[in-house]
Amino acid sequence: MMSSLNITNRIVLPMPDDLRAQIEPLHAMVKAMGLPLLAVSGVEADDVIGTLAREAEKVGRPVLISTGDKDMAQLVTPNITLINTMTNTILGPDEVVNKYGVPPELIIDFLALMGDSSDNIPGVPGVGEKTAQALLQGLGRPWIRCTPSRKKLPASLSAAPKRWPVN
Repeated sequence: MMSSLNITNRIVLPMPDDLRAQIEPLHAMVKAMGLPLLAVSGVEADDVIGTLAREAEKVGRPVLISTGDKDMAQLVTPNITLINTMTNTILGPDEVVNKYGVPPELIIDFLALMGDSSDNIPGVPGVGEKTAQALLQGLGRPWIRCTPSRKKLPASLSAAPKRWPVN
């Protein structure tokens, strides 16, 4: 889910002590509730969640992911749903399209085009939400179909196809 650019540019700050103090009690609560606990050293939690969601879906299990992280919308299918308990919203495939203007399978392309400051993805200069939606709605994966000869696209897009797969 993360680009090498994201990982390269990320500044890793030490975990605040008040947050660190919550980890062990949280793990104890999860175990006490009889839920499995999985922590993989050196692997982003999003990647673990995504892998587990896809594996559960393969064996026919419905999946509900509690998150406010917009790039997790790429995982949404009829069997994988997101819930944001902070905003009390549920995202299935139709809700992803209504919220972002693109289907779940294009969310990462959408965020790569317009940028995502929360994940340190710079995006393509001159491409915002509306342009990214228009490109993806009309073209699908733009680095496959977009060529510099398309006159109406921002000039920055002519160099962007080399970066999109990385983002």
